[in-house]
Amino acid sequence: MKSIHLLAILLPVLGLAALTTGSAASEPSPDASTIEPADALGSLFVTPSRPAIDPGTRNVLTLVGVDGDILADVPVKIVFESDAICVCSDAVLTGRTNADGQFEFITAAGGYSGTPGSALVVADTVILREFAVKSPDNDGASGDCVVRLPDLVALSACLERPCIEQWDFDNDGVFGLGDLILYGRSFASQQHCN
Repeated sequence: MKSIHLLAILLPVLGLAALTTGSAASEPSPDASTIEPADALGSLFVTPSRPAIDPGTRNVLTLVGVDGDILADVPVKIVFESDAICVCSDAVLTGRTNADGQFEFITAAGGYSGTPGSALVVADTVILREFAVKSPDNDGASGDCVVRLPDLVALSACLERPCIEQWDFDNDGVFGLGDLILYGRSFASQQHCN
């Protein structure tokens, strides 16, 4: 009789132990995970968020593990490693992946840093990407989080010299239509943080 009572006590405990020691989610995979549109652009596009959030700053991370499984409820963040980047207060740079393994970052910011690693995308403790940062707000050593005439002057001066890389948002080697569209949207609405 005592053995039946002991078994009745141990079974739930053993079952709970089996649940807690089961296989853990796999580690995030930089190769299998995607960040769009930043992956397609080849750098992280940032621009201030007012009067409206630019579609180019809505980056959707889909987090996939090394085993190929979708990773839900994982902490993710973008860390800017450059003092040249100013960040708007309504930027969304941290959060957790949803049930589909996705999280949408809003890179509301300004400034330019062409160094890969100026922006790190991190899932849990794994660095998924090391991006250069490009913005229409690029009128000096660092961004001031306003796209206005000094930025246009800087762009115009750059078109005459070999510094176009700063304004080549899609990283195809030229300042083309796609770059002009990204720049033009921000300049036309005088994007700013506040």
